[in-house]
Amino acid sequence: MQESDNILAIVVVSAAAAVVAVAASLLVLAVLGISLLDFEAMSGEEKASISASSMEQDSSASSSTKQSSTRPSASSSKAPENPKGLAAPNINASMAECLQYPNYPAGCESASMTAVLNALGYQVDLGSFIEQYVLNVEGPADMVHAFSGDPAFDGAAFPPVMARAGNAYLRDQNAEWRFVELNEEPFGQVLEEVASGRPVLIWTTQMGDYPMLSGIFAEGYQWYDNEHCVVLYGQAENGNLLVMDPQYGFVERERELFESVYDACGMHGLTIVQHNVLWHDAIEASTVLKGA
Repeated sequence: MQESDNILAIVVVSAAAAVVAVAASLLVLAVLGISLLDFEAMSGEEKASISASSMEQDSSASSSTKQSSTRPSASSSKAPENPKGLAAPNINASMAECLQYPNYPAGCESASMTAVLNALGYQVDLGSFIEQYVLNVEGPADMVHAFSGDPAFDGAAFPPVMARAGNAYLRDQNAEWRFVELNEEPFGQVLEEVASGRPVLIWTTQMGDYPMLSGIFAEGYQWYDNEHCVVLYGQAENGNLLVMDPQYGFVERERELFESVYDACGMHGLTIVQHNVLWHDAIEASTVLKGA
């Protein structure tokens, strides 16, 4: 009887260990901004690279967490510590203008992402990016799983769609950067991202009006008729926010109103991070960061 109990205990412990291992693997993929479907589609070499990278990052992140549990303040221009020693450039300093008109009246999300990719140093054409990546995101056309409509005519997409499109492009470039969703991130935290040199795609409204909420939800996102996406890339000395608006180009927006509209729209955004920086920041974040 004792031997049977011991065997049962070993089986239970082994099963628990397997569950923990699977959960840890899923967490690593989520933190790296990679969906399970994307992971399954990767080659064996790419999967091995992610596994090795996550183990190294786990060790570095654990050490870094013990040293400091704070992130740079909104007024700081210092980039966060980099466990692997990779450069963390100020992407905002190279922000590029990208306009949605006249060819893509419903392409504000794509134009905003193209501006960030070009600020990273890639030479991205808006039309090519839409055709090859945005419209190739597969799933129900509900603005959360895939683009609803056509950027050349009418339609929209929420952060998950754009993160998948942007990360598909970055994987094709063998880049270490990934777009990561800021899930209901308080605006103060958004400004910290910007102060660290990383631009943030913000889901807001056209003309700075409050959202015309429809009551129609998809995966927790509520559609609003005056949906718009811009890039927040800095803050002026007078406190105004520096914005790349695909409708107008480079503009300044009054912070209080911009923040209020951001809150009313559901606090949706995307930032761009390096794999190791993502790992470092995610373990300290107070909210969940969702990848594509």
